[in-house]
Amino acid sequence: MNAAAREHHQLRQIEATLFHYFGTSFRRAEARGGQGIWEGVDMSQLPRMHHIVYAVAAERLDSATAFFSDLGFTFGTFELEELGLQVTLDWTGGVELVSPLDSDAGRSSAVAEFLTNHGDGVFSVAVRVGDMAAAEQVAAWYGAVTRFRQHRDGDGFELDESEMTILGLPLTLLATDLP
Repeated sequence: MNAAAREHHQLRQIEATLFHYFGTSFRRAEARGGQGIWEGVDMSQLPRMHHIVYAVAAERLDSATAFFSDLGFTFGTFELEELGLQVTLDWTGGVELVSPLDSDAGRSSAVAEFLTNHGDGVFSVAVRVGDMAAAEQVAAWYGAVTRFRQHRDGDGFELDESEMTILGLPLTLLATDLP
């Protein structure tokens, strides 16, 4: 198969996934520069950036929280004991600070490993998707390595996360019925 045929085949695979993902028909139209745009898409189902996750060492978490709070972010804090993490999150503002708890789970967490290897910094970028399975399939096409998956449900909500590295980039796919 030559390069043009391979590209055409890959485009058809992506179109099939997008059709499944958005549940609507698509028409590829040529835009400036020869790049395609999608028409007929339910815009509420399009993926979008949701929040940035910073790994912060426990001894700097209060200062990092104070800094972002002084900028105007409003945080809620909770512990995920089974994961060994303290989470400080502004869901609507798009900032999450994670720090390992002083526990076996915390010391062996991916966040603790990240902090040991890199220090404080961007741990992941969360992208909200409408269909987790379809998004994971697209990520797999690009060689994603999934590090962690979780499903949570609680008082009237469901949330699925898939944390991965794709093309060397830290990414978390997020599907939820939360606003």
